[in-house]
Amino acid sequence: MIVELVALLLIAGGLFEMYKRNGSRIKLVESTRHAINYQVSNVMGIAADIINKRKNHLGLVKPLYGKVAIVTGGSRGMGAEVVKSLYLAGVHVIIAVRDIEAGEKFKEKVKSESVKTADRSMVVMKLDVSSMKSVKKFSDEVKKLHPEIHILVNNAGVLFADFKLTEDGFESQLATNYLGHFYLTHLLMDNLKRAGENSKECARIVNVSSCIHYCSEIWFDDINMEKCHDPVGGYARSKLAQLMSTRHLTRILKAEKAPVKCYAVHPGLVATDMFYKTPMFKNLGWMGKILKSPEAGSVSILYCCISPELENRGGAYISNCQEGWSTSFSKNEEHQNRLHDLTCQMLKIKSFGILE
Repeated sequence: MIVELVALLLIAGGLFEMYKRNGSRIKLVESTRHAINYQVSNVMGIAADIINKRKNHLGLVKPLYGKVAIVTGGSRGMGAEVVKSLYLAGVHVIIAVRDIEAGEKFKEKVKSESVKTADRSMVVMKLDVSSMKSVKKFSDEVKKLHPEIHILVNNAGVLFADFKLTEDGFESQLATNYLGHFYLTHLLMDNLKRAGENSKECARIVNVSSCIHYCSEIWFDDINMEKCHDPVGGYARSKLAQLMSTRHLTRILKAEKAPVKCYAVHPGLVATDMFYKTPMFKNLGWMGKILKSPEAGSVSILYCCISPELENRGGAYISNCQEGWSTSFSKNEEHQNRLHDLTCQMLKIKSFGILE
């Protein structure tokens, strides 16, 4: 209890540094609530990772020759580990990143460390998921090259960012972590369905969410959090939106009897460079010693990508390679429907998955 109270005070100190930069946009009550809920989520998440450590295991990955996968944010952290594992299994991997140079360096590093075979290939392509224009351009280029997409990993994200509107007028964390991936999934749905129709297994969409979704609910009347924004709340809402969208899309796909499955995954609390750059880390540096490594964090993501155990479990929320606990708000179908309709309205989508 003492350790948790001290940690909470340290988190509050880190949050205060962020609050000073956000000025009048932050309401103290909401910010304090998010700080407390964030600490509770951390304690629960770390405890779950420790208790279920032995279950966070994928086993031997079988060859996946002929499959095509897209991994957004695939040149660093967990995304990089997912790319490496899929590449080594024989998947043609599209590394979708903002920084092409960094992506190419990562690609060459992986190739230099691996045995070269004709069955292994990967390519780096430009994608900024915070920009809907970039998402559209990326999807157009991919569809020209690959009629079938077997695995789509919506992994790219930003963490605890200050308030900022993107070029499309969306709050940056919502745009990067949720809206861009929603739009990408919409644009590639035909390719995913085609892959599932021509394969013995369904195509898969994997949305990287987080246990921090416990902290939040969706503010439908202020989706951009312009009236009351704080970095933790913004991140939590974006990850909650990913989880809710996963469940709603699963119902759509099931009704259509489409050969595509969608999963949400909490990879665990992971010591990535994104976490180390947050203001909180300067007060909570000790957390790096107990968090998962990026490699361990990638295991549950890969489990959602390829495990036969999940073939008939679309809509599952996976943590440590098993069903995870999620909030009642995220399970509420009325909330899911409302979020889906609002998202389509924001992105000017008339009918999800159907291109004009």
